[in-house]
Amino acid sequence: IVFDSKVSVLHAHQYAAFSENSKKVVTEVRFQLGMESLRVVTTHVPGAPFGPARSEFADCLTEIVKGETLPTVLLADLNFPEKAVYPLLLDRGLED
Repeated sequence: IVFDSKVSVLHAHQYAAFSENSKKVVTEVRFQLGMESLRVVTTHVPGAPFGPARSEFADCLTEIVKGETLPTVLLADLNFPEKAVYPLLLDRGLED
C-alpha cells in the first residue's frame, strides 16, 4: 500500500484468516486524513469458489468491522463470484 505520509497516518494489522493457505492474509489498513478516517481491507482469497476460504474470509471481515461505522473499502482478489460470498456477508450482518 502506497500513501503520502505528509497527508495521512497509517495503522495496519494482518489477520491469518485462511486454514488452507497460511501465507494468505487479510490486511486491514486505517488511514487518518485530518479529522476523517478510512479503512481499506485487502486480501487474495485462496481456493475454489465454494470452498472453505470464502466463509473464513466472511468471518474475518465481520470481525474486523464489527460494531464500527468507519467507511471501509474492500480491495481484493476473491477468487470467486460475488454470489459466492455476498450472501455470507449479509448473513453476518454486513451491508453495502
